[in-house]
Amino acid sequence: MTKPGTTRKTFSTWRKSWAVSLLASTLVLGLFGCTKSHEQPAEPVNDAEVSRLTNSWLGRYAARDEKIAGMLTDHEGWISFREMDLFGAIRFFSMEANEEGRLGAARSYLEMSRMFDALDRYFMEIEAVYLSSLGTGVSADKRGRLGFTQLRRGNANRARDIFFSNIPKGHDFVWKLGRAGVLYAEGNGVEAEKIIGEIKNPAVPEHRELLRVATFIWGAPVDPGDTSYYGDALDALTSGDFFGGVVSLQMLEMPEAGTQASADLYIYSLFRIVFAKMALDSTETIEAAEGNFIMGKALGLLGEYAKSTEAFGRVVNSAEEDTMGNDAVWLFGPVLDHRETGELATIYRGLAFLLDGKPDEAAALWKKVLDDKPGMLGLATLAAIQAGSNLGGPLGDPEQVVQSAIESTRVLRLKVLGEDQGKTMAALLLAREAEIGRQAALVARSRGKTGLALDLLDKSHQKKQGNRPSFINTPSFMVELSRAYKESGQYAPAVDILFVLSNQYPSTRLAYESLKRLYASKTGGEAPPR
Repeated sequence: MTKPGTTRKTFSTWRKSWAVSLLASTLVLGLFGCTKSHEQPAEPVNDAEVSRLTNSWLGRYAARDEKIAGMLTDHEGWISFREMDLFGAIRFFSMEANEEGRLGAARSYLEMSRMFDALDRYFMEIEAVYLSSLGTGVSADKRGRLGFTQLRRGNANRARDIFFSNIPKGHDFVWKLGRAGVLYAEGNGVEAEKIIGEIKNPAVPEHRELLRVATFIWGAPVDPGDTSYYGDALDALTSGDFFGGVVSLQMLEMPEAGTQASADLYIYSLFRIVFAKMALDSTETIEAAEGNFIMGKALGLLGEYAKSTEAFGRVVNSAEEDTMGNDAVWLFGPVLDHRETGELATIYRGLAFLLDGKPDEAAALWKKVLDDKPGMLGLATLAAIQAGSNLGGPLGDPEQVVQSAIESTRVLRLKVLGEDQGKTMAALLLAREAEIGRQAALVARSRGKTGLALDLLDKSHQKKQGNRPSFINTPSFMVELSRAYKESGQYAPAVDILFVLSNQYPSTRLAYESLKRLYASKTGGEAPPR
């Protein structure tokens, strides 16, 4: 059964948690600690790299390649994707019956899942900080909410302190469900199911919602006859009607942050799951290796790591056999070409093995990648994985690696300015630079350097766009930027980013309201800027 509250590690961001720290300390540190780490100093940008860039989709886009021009002319989805109007992109791509349209839709679904994955972690962090700041005299309602928040964050011991205390009068259901959640987290499913059996028919509608959603996330679903939009969404999700699931979740009104344990604590996790499922569904009939790459990342977001290794393995095989498809499907993203697709697939496959409890397989794959001298994006990605998982290798110092990657990418962007259509290529390279900056920020955050993390993200932020997302600064990037501002104590810009994002993606509003509440608590009730 899936452990409750354990925020699944995804292929978009990595942080320390009890699960990965335990895995790293018992399985991985010994594996890497006795081997020589690979040092990756910055290397000068050479003509071969410029040539590779020119021959990639970026160069062909800048040179108005006929095929790419046709994609932009015939697929309005790519125009929407460039502006990160993901709902618009999904609408247009869904009208296309060809493989390029399905790949575009899959990329759009994946970006949505990544945004909600980032929002989920951020929302839980905000709630935990606010509720913990209220002290021991807080109401039973808010203590119950804090308990479920700690479960969601993987802090089973802190949740146990709350739910295994004396049950407050009138809070039997919440405390018993919380106890079941703690027991599931501790691997005691038998005792957890006994408690669930005592409370499986609650009379209060909000309790039915919480029971339905929490047990679904825990992998032990119970249907107490919940007829709310949450119930409709889960009915649709379990039947394979993913679009219906999205519609039901979007019908939920979230005008303010909650004050008691309720299903809203799981809303972003549900969005993450349904959009990852939609990405998977879109790739099922795609033969191109790029489809398997998206499939591998979506499976990672779902925590299905064994299947993820298989999907990435197919990408690696295609790269080695030179049977990749059309690399133009990476339009408006950080990935350059087939070679880099194969590199990243190998790195992500290693991560999936690690999270599936197979560090030896992960180590072998990462050694192979480093022996083949990966590009800057691959090195930055591997550095973020190493730092976020608290590993002792395979790289030397992850901070040095990501700094070298940033410097080399900036030098490359400046150098291509002298090429034909260089300005266009340099502008497109900003997406790559932003993704490497994001990986560098993850390294900094994992080491507690919140100021450095903010600085790295801020340098990658295209301020002429304001706080609106774009293909350079994706919605998940903007969520991470808001989080970095909040962690550095700068609440005004953090609030503003979520406000702007909520105008385009209304479901963001719950996190926005939660952050507003925290802001007010930090300023003695002062109204936030939005």
